[in-house]
Amino acid sequence: MSELPKFRLPAFNPSRLSPCFCNSGKRFKSCCGSKDPNRPPPFGVQVVHNFISDELCDNWVARAETKPRETLKTIDVENSTKTHLAQKINPARVTESVVLGELEDELNREITRAIQTKIEPHYKRKIAWHENAILLRYSPGGLYKAHADSDSYIPEHKVMVKSLDRDVSLLLYLNDDYTGGGIRFNKFNYRYQPKKGDLIFFPSDYRYTHEAEKVISGIRYAVVSWSALSKVPRVHAGPPEDSIILDEAGVGSG
Repeated sequence: MSELPKFRLPAFNPSRLSPCFCNSGKRFKSCCGSKDPNRPPPFGVQVVHNFISDELCDNWVARAETKPRETLKTIDVENSTKTHLAQKINPARVTESVVLGELEDELNREITRAIQTKIEPHYKRKIAWHENAILLRYSPGGLYKAHADSDSYIPEHKVMVKSLDRDVSLLLYLNDDYTGGGIRFNKFNYRYQPKKGDLIFFPSDYRYTHEAEKVISGIRYAVVSWSALSKVPRVHAGPPEDSIILDEAGVGSG
């Protein structure tokens, strides 16, 4: 993927004493970089409570428990091309994906609803597509270590680059009857313990490097998808397979 460095990204390592990147006028340490465990989410991280009803969450979890599961892989950036995304087993990601079957359309409808009612109004931008829903199942010991959803470090060039056409990441949490399993945004000293029915969305770039912390007990269920803004420069030739197109006119590069 030698052409990727044209998407190289500027460094984001704010000093605790520097002005906060959100332009609040405060220092980073007392704003988006605060270590106060009770502070609100940092700039860019949006939490919508009760987006999914308890009844629907319980219905999906009960049905998911009856379905087969697969070990979830991650994107193999080094062996991917502009037209094919390779995958690999990654020890940093210990989780399973549920084989959705008839659940697939239901999950995708809720993701589309989240985009159209929350994400597009928030960004005041159209979304071109979202990737097909994945239902994650974390059993005890399950985790996903720190990662960015769209960006990768390329040792050959010693740069961080955008390697996937993901602009906004979203998660729908279906239960909270487990211990551990928080989501942590590493660059912001921010940890959130999800609640049943929560929708969380945030930019997919490496500023929002995050991790799913290890589940200690119980089973953690979350639906995940990633979406692409309309009419922006693209890394790849088109949307990933099975993506849900929302704005046909915005699929091409801007």
